[in-house]
Amino acid sequence: MSKSSAFLLTKKGLIFVSGKNRIDDFEVESENFIVDCHNANFYGNLSHEEIEEIRNLIRIAEEKETEFVEAKSAFIKVYAGSESIVNYISAILLDYGEKFAIVVFDSNNVDLSFRRKVEQEFARIGFKAVVCSTDNHSKTGVKLREAYKPAGGCEKDYELLEALLEKCRLAKLEKCDFMYSENRVKVKVLGDVLKIFENVSEKSDRYIRIFLLLIILNFFIPLVKII
Repeated sequence: MSKSSAFLLTKKGLIFVSGKNRIDDFEVESENFIVDCHNANFYGNLSHEEIEEIRNLIRIAEEKETEFVEAKSAFIKVYAGSESIVNYISAILLDYGEKFAIVVFDSNNVDLSFRRKVEQEFARIGFKAVVCSTDNHSKTGVKLREAYKPAGGCEKDYELLEALLEKCRLAKLEKCDFMYSENRVKVKVLGDVLKIFENVSEKSDRYIRIFLLLIILNFFIPLVKII
């Protein structure tokens, strides 16, 4: 169902979990950085068996022996949007004996057939592509009038892919060092809204009683004035 790619950053690993046929939203515990690639769009939830397979893949990746090697890299970013892509597409090119491209679409998941095309096109220029999306819901999948449309959902996405590939062909890779930093950020999530509804639901009986009491009072007060 899934596959993983692992890169070592100092003492922590960066493990990408990619869906063979589908993947979306899973939780695992790890000492490393785990990336849900959100790169095989589907509608529904992953099964318990699929989650266990992901956990097993992560364990295998964590147990692999690693070594430090010199690497070259380049970062390419194309600022553009479409019906499905919000702000940009980008690629981190890595060469440490093997060549990888971490390709990121600023979108709400990735259409599976489009992802496979991305992998094929990067293979043609000598890179094994790890395709990800930011799972950005700001353009599609939030507003009712706008459909859930993953990267690859419109013709312009293919044009943007060609633009990214052209820049990658011309990119000059230079020696690099790997490092990471951590910062706290504040984000808005749908869960906060759902929590409000949950709290309202818990108190709904009391609200209904108050509402009925107000209706009754509103009915009797005019009668009192008439009498």
